[in-house]
Amino acid sequence: MQIFRIVLMTAFIVFFLSCKNDDNLDIEIIPPRSLSEVEAEDRAAILEYLQTHFYNYEEFENPPANFDYVIDLDTIAGDNADKTPLIDRPELQSIVISVSSEDFDIDENETVDHTMYYLKAREGMGESPTTADSTLVKYEGSLLNGNLFDATSTYGWQYLPFFLRGYGRAVSNFKSGDGF
Repeated sequence: MQIFRIVLMTAFIVFFLSCKNDDNLDIEIIPPRSLSEVEAEDRAAILEYLQTHFYNYEEFENPPANFDYVIDLDTIAGDNADKTPLIDRPELQSIVISVSSEDFDIDENETVDHTMYYLKAREGMGESPTTADSTLVKYEGSLLNGNLFDATSTYGWQYLPFFLRGYGRAVSNFKSGDGF
């Protein structure tokens, strides 16, 4: 019993001595920026990307045997210098979505229109979903620098009314496919 008390007391002392006082950390709180400021920066970055990148449109126009119909994005440079930028491709579509500052708990009472771009590389043959539908999709999302931020490895259901703002509006412009 005496050994149990010694072990328990030692563990108790080690526990308290190993804890660091982190209450005095210097944390800088950065206030949210206005939507119009962020939208202008994002628009410039997206337009630059669309002017300097292309997708494998030639493979979609003349699919090689066993083509997987995956969109590959790349920079227009070197061997790709003759490629047509995304901004000039007829498959690039856009919709405008109004975003309010109160959606982000910002007290500026500001509403800003954002342009969302999407690429219809291959049109489906079925019906288009509405923004109130659920869809079976497999997708991959990446930042402008190419870093992957989200992806699914298998097909999964997305309930469009409860998914990302604007995404449901873009998906409703596609038609369902078959043979996935």
